[in-house]
Amino acid sequence: MNNVSQSIDLSLNEERLRDQTIKLGSAKPALFFSDMHLGDGGHSDLFSTHDDLFIKVLETRLSRETRVVFLGDFIDLPQAWTIHRVQTAHSRALKVISRLCKTHKVIFVRGNHDWTVDYELLFPGSDCCERVLLGDQTLVWHGHQLDLIRNPAVNCARIKTYLHSLGERLTGRRLNLPLENHNSWPNRTLFSLGIYYSRLLQAKSRIHRRLGQDQSAMNIDAHLTFWARTVLGDPSDQFRLTCEKLLGNPYGRVICGHSHLPGVVPTPTGTYINIGSWTGKSPQYGSWDGQSMTVLEAKTKREFGDEYYRQIPSETVPEDLFRWWTKHHRGFSRR
Repeated sequence: MNNVSQSIDLSLNEERLRDQTIKLGSAKPALFFSDMHLGDGGHSDLFSTHDDLFIKVLETRLSRETRVVFLGDFIDLPQAWTIHRVQTAHSRALKVISRLCKTHKVIFVRGNHDWTVDYELLFPGSDCCERVLLGDQTLVWHGHQLDLIRNPAVNCARIKTYLHSLGERLTGRRLNLPLENHNSWPNRTLFSLGIYYSRLLQAKSRIHRRLGQDQSAMNIDAHLTFWARTVLGDPSDQFRLTCEKLLGNPYGRVICGHSHLPGVVPTPTGTYINIGSWTGKSPQYGSWDGQSMTVLEAKTKREFGDEYYRQIPSETVPEDLFRWWTKHHRGFSRR
């Protein structure tokens, strides 16, 4: 591993952050890893102790021609605070990547948790960008660019991300969705407050509409729909927004992460592929064979299809969220 310690907040200036795109030929194989979230090794480190599993995947799946693409949120700065803490907690994994950069094509795509990390300095020989074009028809990016809340370009997005990580550090609990998978009193409390705040926003939207301020009402409604779809199976509203804004025009395939929901989903306009994450007990990764992508569970090698996406409602309105809340989670402490 490179000795880039103390001065490493590795901040990038704004010029280098602007829409950097790398073109990558599609003929050769590639491995894709997304949302690894390497942290400081503490109880809120989402990557946890997956170092050995990650190294094993690299050792068993790499060939001489394989490219490796880290699809955003490789390092979780809001959780770890400094890269030096990540280096200390996950030195073996980082050393393997440093060696890999000397022999293979390695690309880091920035996500919303590592937006300002200078990976080219941290891992000499690697390339860093905001998006990759795989062939002519495939967009590869993290996916936060469509997020109404977590996109670093949105006001206070970085502050909210750091506060969220601080909350997980203080409570020792995942403050995340779906609530069924992260059921704890701090998460129920936070979720309850979110529901009541959403009702206030809905009332505010109605007032704006009555005053003829339709654009303000539409902006609020968009955030409420975003929140409703996140709860009801489409985290960050990413699948719907990707299908509406990108698939078919101009891309026939979009490969992303961000929502942590793995799958390969054929649609009428193209294929949506989400690489998943390394934040749970069964991490996922993607394998490109030169023609198509397979998303696999790292431990069992189970392949993911569209199973997690079949249950997502095609249309969602804020009232669906409130009906779901009334039926399943009716208070701060009641599940």
